[in-house]
Order: sequence, then C-alpha cells, then structure tokens
Amino acid sequence: MNKQLMTDKAGRVIERGDVVRIVGAYTKRDNGLYRVASAPGDANYTGNDYTLRRINLNGSDSEGTYTTKAWPLRSYRSDRREARNANAHDSKCAVIEIERKGREYRIAAVADYFPQASISAVVRAHSKYDAENVAGAMITIAYREEAWRGYTVTVEPVDPAAEPEPIKPKYDTAAEPAIKFAWNGIKINGKLYKGKWYMFGDSGIGAITYYADSYIRLPVAGTGLPIVNRSDSMTDYYETDRMSIPMTHKRYADAKAAFAAAAIHAAKRTIAWMEKHLASGRVRCPSEYKMEINRARAKLAEMEAA
Repeated sequence: MNKQLMTDKAGRVIERGDVVRIVGAYTKRDNGLYRVASAPGDANYTGNDYTLRRINLNGSDSEGTYTTKAWPLRSYRSDRREARNANAHDSKCAVIEIERKGREYRIAAVADYFPQASISAVVRAHSKYDAENVAGAMITIAYREEAWRGYTVTVEPVDPAAEPEPIKPKYDTAAEPAIKFAWNGIKINGKLYKGKWYMFGDSGIGAITYYADSYIRLPVAGTGLPIVNRSDSMTDYYETDRMSIPMTHKRYADAKAAFAAAAIHAAKRTIAWMEKHLASGRVRCPSEYKMEINRARAKLAEMEAA
C-alpha cells in the first residue's frame, strides 16, 4: 500500500495540520480553505488519500454543508457522464496549495484513575483546538472509551516562539476591484454578475435596489458595496445577493444610471414585441394598437433624453 505523501503546486509536502486551498475544481463548492485532518501514513489511518475539513478564513471549522473532502478530488454523482467529466476536469485543473503550515504540538493525556493508561505524542495541527481533538480521538481509539472521560489532557506547542503564518484572503483587500454597474448586473474585475435593478419606496427615498439572478455570491471584500445575503444552510434557507444603494452612497449615480439603462432596455424590448405582434395580423384594433405603440415610443424618447 502506497503511503507516499503528496505535494502542492509549489512542491511542498502536504502534512497533517496544514491549511490548504483548493482552486479550479469542477464543482464550485469544492473550492476553498481546508485543514488536513488525516494524511497517508498517520497513526490509526489506513487511507491513501488526504481527508480535508473545510474551515473559515479565521481558522475555525465551517458549519456549512459538504465540509469534508478527500484529496485528490473524486466525483460520485449518479450521472456517470457528469462524474467522468468532473473527474477528468479535476485531474487536470484542480490545484491544491498550502496556505499555512501546521505546527507541532506535544500531547499528554493521563487517566485520572489509571495512570498507566496514558498517551504522550507529538502531532501536527493547525491550531491548539485541533490538537485537543486529536488527543481525544487517540484516547477513544486506544482505550475504546468516550473521549475526555476520566482523562486530564494538556496540549502545548513544541516551539512556542513560532507563530503560524496568517491565512491569505481570497481577494486582495488593499486594492479596490474595478466595479461597473451595467443595465443587466454588476461587473467586478471584468466578470458580469447578472441581476435586476429596482426602485422601492420601502428601501428609502430614491434608493436603488439590486437583486442577483443566481445564487453565485458576489465578491464582497474590497468592493465597499452594501451587499446582503441572509442564507442559512443549517435551516436550508437560501437567497440571492442583494443590495440597496441610498442616495448618500458614493456609487448612487452609477446605480441610478444602470437602473435607467435597464428601464430603457425593457422599454425597447416591449416596443419590439408590440411591433411584431401588430405585423402578425392578430390584433383586433390595429389603429388603437398603433397609438399604444406611439405612446410607448414617446415615453422611450423621454427616458433617453433624461
């Protein structure tokens, strides 16, 4: 059985406790930050793959869904063709890179009533909390008892002076990304996030509201946009990104121009449909319908002149 450790795209060996990032995966939710929970060759682990646990940017464990992955990535979809496409894509395009190397922690677990049933080991982990979980798992596996029951556990870093490297954010917050409001959505760094523009009275006088068309999240970091999304995977509630731009916001003029452009685009489509309907000969009162088209054209001219 091959127990050889793998390397990331920079050639660094991936070990247990490292914080890694996956990019370029076929399934978008597979991309993100993970900690290496198990690696080939670890004690009490017989697998040849890496077990990854999704984490947040601050290093805490994610509470969302699909938080456990294996590396290399594998797809087990019911659609065999889709699964083959995903596996072929991930084998060529999915990349793993180490964001932060794990630290060595010295674990000492002593049974309160049976001192001989003790554990002493040095493990790699991405945090002290993670190392404590390792200690609990080692106790459970070794003595077939509920972790923490009747044990005193101490966890200390082997090298207290070695500070862990900070996790790099996905987006560069120092440089503001290029943002452009279009009639059909928002362009951020050249990528269009399609959506609709509205003006509601309950959002504030003159406020422009944007609703995203899909559930793809907008990159919030560094944009300065008041984007809101109250999705909650724990209750199976999901909503699209939205934002309400008040008149006092620095990008209000751009949002208002995008709202006006969207209204003009909708008016042009309506007029084109009306003209096509008139030409089909299925209109009962062509003269009145022509008057309606002329009124729509006049309103469009006013909108374009504004």
